[in-house]
Amino acid sequence: MLRTVLDCQDVGNGMAIEVGPFVAVKLGKIDASLQLLKDVNAGHNGYLTTVEAGYTTTFANKKTQLRTSVETTYGSDDYMESYFSIDTGNAIRSRLDRYDASEGMRDAGLGLTLNHSLSPSWTVSGIFRYSRLLSDAKDSPVVDDEGDENQLVGGILVTYRF
Repeated sequence: MLRTVLDCQDVGNGMAIEVGPFVAVKLGKIDASLQLLKDVNAGHNGYLTTVEAGYTTTFANKKTQLRTSVETTYGSDDYMESYFSIDTGNAIRSRLDRYDASEGMRDAGLGLTLNHSLSPSWTVSGIFRYSRLLSDAKDSPVVDDEGDENQLVGGILVTYRF
């Protein structure tokens, strides 16, 4: 599968609009993907590269599937600087130490997705993801003093397929 991804987010320097290809392959119960995103709106002027691999188990009722996955993301120098660096002006305003983040691995994570088909059109999904910030992202005062290198995301989705 090949598709184009579009993501928008306010970076503080302006709106980052990230665009890029997403490529995925599935071989039976195993899948892998690669996503490359580049900011095209001068929000951070950087890029992200995400690699993910997963394994899907289908339960006896064939309506329920559990996907487990591992993922890691690499951020360019411009991306890491926009999100994790603190320049002199921001250090004075925030009272956090000055910090210069460099390119590198942003995070590594594990994910669980439980899908249950209610009908051919309706699906309910539970999503849980844990990731840990790494390298310069983890060491940034934004994370070290004010945040947490452990990141959790969870949610419930209801999907209707036409």
